[in-house]
Amino acid sequence: MQANSEIVNKISTYIEENIETINETVTIIFIEQEADKNELYKTIEKLGKICNFEELKPMQIGSRIKAICNSYKVAIDDSNIKYLIECTRM
Repeated sequence: MQANSEIVNKISTYIEENIETINETVTIIFIEQEADKNELYKTIEKLGKICNFEELKPMQIGSRIKAICNSYKVAIDDSNIKYLIECTRM
């Protein structure tokens, strides 16, 4: 656990020291089951933005795909939405 804490502190320090360059060129994405409210979390919260994305159910994904297609004036039927979801699910 100590080595992990050191890495978190080093990343946090790096972000703080290089925030101007990072803001211009980088999007950092962390994928975690649960986020520890450690120094790194607090640094990102202070200097950037933290977003939580919940897993959607297939029906919710289908509704979202339909809304996106409608906004671009693209017709898509339910069978194609279902096929797209089946092909892209992990």
